[in-house]
Amino acid sequence: MATVDFQANEATVGIELPKAYMILFCGPAPGGGKAMAEAPTLGLDAFCQRFLVWQDGAGKTYLSFNDLTALADRQQVPTSIALRVIDYRLGSVFGKALQAE
Repeated sequence: MATVDFQANEATVGIELPKAYMILFCGPAPGGGKAMAEAPTLGLDAFCQRFLVWQDGAGKTYLSFNDLTALADRQQVPTSIALRVIDYRLGSVFGKALQAE
């Protein structure tokens, strides 16, 4: 859906950041819609999904993303099956990719 280059944005106001990009995405699958039908406030934090790709001061790159069930707990809304499936898929695919250093 979109990307945000935090490093470039902050450079316009004189602030230096290591590389940091937000990647916003959502898929056409009905899982997010089903989860939001039961708990519309999940749209604030969970959908569309976001990845933060960032570097630390030593130049090591990381990928961070939200645990969707933790967001549901924080908002005190049900963790529907659809939400748990999406959360599992994100953790399974990207968790394995991150461990493959």
